[in-house]
Amino acid sequence: MCGILGAVRGAAGGVGRGPFAAALELLRHRGPDALNVLELGPVLLGHTRLSIIDLSVAAQQPLYDSTRRYVIIYNGEIYNFVELRAELERLGHTFVSHSDTEVVVEAYKAWGERCLERFNGMFAFFLYDTERRRGFAARDRFGVKPLYWAKVDGDFLFGSEVKPLLELGAGREPDLAYLQSFIVEAATDYGDGTMLQGVRQLEAGSYFLVEDGKPVFRRWWRPADLFVQVPATYEQRVERYRELLFDAVRLRLRSDVQNAVTLSGGMDSTSVYAGYQHLRATGVPEASGRDLHAYTIRHAGSAIDETSDVEMLTGGFGNQCRYVDVGRSAALSWLWDSLYYLEFPAWNISSITYLQIYRAIQRDGIRVLLEGHGNDEILGGYHSHINLAIESFVRRRQWGAAYEAARTFAAMRNAGVGQRPIPPLVALLYNALPGIRQLRQRRLAADVNGAGLWDPALRLECLAVPEVRQCTPFGEQLLHAFHTTILPTVLRVFDRATMASSVEMRAPFMDYRLVQLAFSIPDTDKVGGGFQKRILRDAMAGLLPERIRTNRRKTAFSGDMLTWLSEPANRSYIGTEILAKMHSGMPLNAAALRRYFERQCAVGFTWEEAVRFSRAISLVAWWRLFVDGEYREFTAHSALAAAS
Repeated sequence: MCGILGAVRGAAGGVGRGPFAAALELLRHRGPDALNVLELGPVLLGHTRLSIIDLSVAAQQPLYDSTRRYVIIYNGEIYNFVELRAELERLGHTFVSHSDTEVVVEAYKAWGERCLERFNGMFAFFLYDTERRRGFAARDRFGVKPLYWAKVDGDFLFGSEVKPLLELGAGREPDLAYLQSFIVEAATDYGDGTMLQGVRQLEAGSYFLVEDGKPVFRRWWRPADLFVQVPATYEQRVERYRELLFDAVRLRLRSDVQNAVTLSGGMDSTSVYAGYQHLRATGVPEASGRDLHAYTIRHAGSAIDETSDVEMLTGGFGNQCRYVDVGRSAALSWLWDSLYYLEFPAWNISSITYLQIYRAIQRDGIRVLLEGHGNDEILGGYHSHINLAIESFVRRRQWGAAYEAARTFAAMRNAGVGQRPIPPLVALLYNALPGIRQLRQRRLAADVNGAGLWDPALRLECLAVPEVRQCTPFGEQLLHAFHTTILPTVLRVFDRATMASSVEMRAPFMDYRLVQLAFSIPDTDKVGGGFQKRILRDAMAGLLPERIRTNRRKTAFSGDMLTWLSEPANRSYIGTEILAKMHSGMPLNAAALRRYFERQCAVGFTWEEAVRFSRAISLVAWWRLFVDGEYREFTAHSALAAAS
């Protein structure tokens, strides 16, 4: 929705309004409609606005309440703001705008810090009480919206992205612990840290209070809050899941601008689209009026192209899908742009696709996108999750469930990304080996170390998976992916990639009610009957084409990384614009990385080799931009600037 930046200045006077306003300009892409700075004694508040709900000046930020005691800067959406506003009006609160921002302020006045428990949405905000001279900042349950902070020369700084904090003096020294977890598991966004020592993040489900420049951090949402009572029978749970999914879609259709959806051929995004069509057919107001435009990535001639499934889905509702073609030969020239906006590396270079697709969507006048993110981590949609499910079922002596999960794993294998077929019995026996989980983690770390691409002084190993009393072994792994390794990075990547083009991403599967249900149902509701995401598939029976609903093959909404790495132009670019920029300060074995690249160019990359190599070259570009500080001269690398 927007970009926010704040400073609570120390006794020495601190950052000036001029440098603060200049740093705020680095968030202009998050909010091109307005940029405002407010100075209140020791506090500076900055906001860049992307107008989504109530496009009038009445919703401009920083926004005061009617008494002018409270003022807020806010990034996100409270999807149930209509219902909360009605409740607050019954309590005597008055409003001058139709924005959800004003609802946040009035909710805080009514319920204090416990207002957070009533919000269904994604948010990061700072609310300042001018009488008490106290600030209150909070982040949503799962960290869909970012909030970073730093301490610089007695000033306490916070904002939606890292670059403004660096511009105001935050340290750029790399944090080796996060660097190591990125190399092994692409985990960069867990806990309260980042890959830079001088920049921290407010943890998901947390808030801070700040008085006299001193912040106090507290949690308002904990993993234990995920577990709730669920219906007794599978059929009842399917019905409840369907109801919650459709309501999550309904709430996320609320906007005063044009909405759209991005589609792959998989279950998650297609279920969001089918849910919208069901709501529209049944006369739900939020689904009436403007169409929900559909977009997909087209990889013509590639094994990962899914346009035929997307066409079948949209055509079945009498609609057309709009295609975004991602170029092959110049794809790697977008790596610098991608990392400039993402601010930390992603799981592999296929993420550069997103910058291109969202820029194309933005040119069509789209401001809000519904997407299917989050459900893989909640219901166990990855190959690695199915392995973990098999192991968990074996440990609990659920032999039938273990074999069904093994059948699922075999059916998910995708030859298009170089995955060899594995018979179900082999998958079952492998995951029945004693200590297989620890063996799998050691093997992953050994594979990373064995390539010889990294500084041997690094401690490359998997992050520990904590035990959770309410969880099965499979549930513990999903919770670990949800809170630590996978989902936090996914949310950061898609927040930055969409906001780089001034587009807001909304994820119905991140509705906290749906997440609670998903973590509370039995494992066999997630991986069972020969399918992953079983409960979603059954919930969508009769609403999705059977070819989509029963397809178990996993293809990510992603870029064609293997094709890119086979293109001569991309290989040349890697050599001259990335590998040539390595230096001795980076924790890489530069000579080994060059040899690895030359060898794989000669014999071809497998998917795993491409992932390994892409993390190394991503680190090179990231280090130059953020550790060496070249983000200030970003246009020297920018394919986006060259294209425009």
